[in-house]
Amino acid sequence: MERCRIAARPRLCALLVCALLVCALALVTSCTPGAPQRGQQAQRELVGTLGTAGNAVYVNRVAAQTGTPIFSGDEVATGPGSGAMIDFTTGGFFQLDQNTDPIFSWHLVNGVRCILAQIFSGQAYVDEATSCLSTATADVVSFSQINVETTAQRSVLTLLQGRMIGERPPFSALGAGQEVTIDLRDNVARRRTLSPAELSQRVAWRGNYRFLGWCDDGRGEIRKAYHDECDRRHFSFIPPHESAPPAYSDHPLLDLFRRQRENQPWPRSPPTHQVPRTSPSPG
Repeated sequence: MERCRIAARPRLCALLVCALLVCALALVTSCTPGAPQRGQQAQRELVGTLGTAGNAVYVNRVAAQTGTPIFSGDEVATGPGSGAMIDFTTGGFFQLDQNTDPIFSWHLVNGVRCILAQIFSGQAYVDEATSCLSTATADVVSFSQINVETTAQRSVLTLLQGRMIGERPPFSALGAGQEVTIDLRDNVARRRTLSPAELSQRVAWRGNYRFLGWCDDGRGEIRKAYHDECDRRHFSFIPPHESAPPAYSDHPLLDLFRRQRENQPWPRSPPTHQVPRTSPSPG
């Protein structure tokens, strides 16, 4: 009997060691930072689709490519010489300069439901009917086009079109062509009106990047085109001939892609401007 007990101990110890190793591995895996798993993504609301310009674009610290879905709670970061654009599900877009790292999420701000961009450093431009921005020194609600440049100590918000309301610190609505600067040391909003030349200078950085996606060119076909060459309603970063993630099941351009694959006509709306007929080479 004693021999059986002694012989069983090594097997019992081995089983205990294996169980401990499995538990430790599960704990490390659950605590490892990185992109959320598919189950987690399915529980979060879609914010938009990523477009990239350059090789240093990351989503949740993982290298990302054009067409990557952006969910509520995701961080998008750009490195030196690289830019990014989020094509919002609401119809607007958000462009990032190099060395910029916002987190996007759906929020309700004073009764207004908006996509909130928390920007910790860098520069960005947003063109959206209703958007919310948060920096180290300011919280604002914007209606239309705004440029933001921010650090941990200072934020400069420039309104190109529409209006902007300050929540932190509170300030009255800005009109198109006005700019507000907020320093952390005194938390005072200083506003001024910019000349057309100054406004152009504020957003000149946007010309450093071009974002390639897909466009319905009005001839019943989908072609590669840059974002600035296509009517926004007919542009997408979602590849037309690939299976879209489940989160895109309600995306308005998916019907366009389905019709293209099935050789069905696309119901066209009048374009806002002429789309060039020459297609750019894939970048």
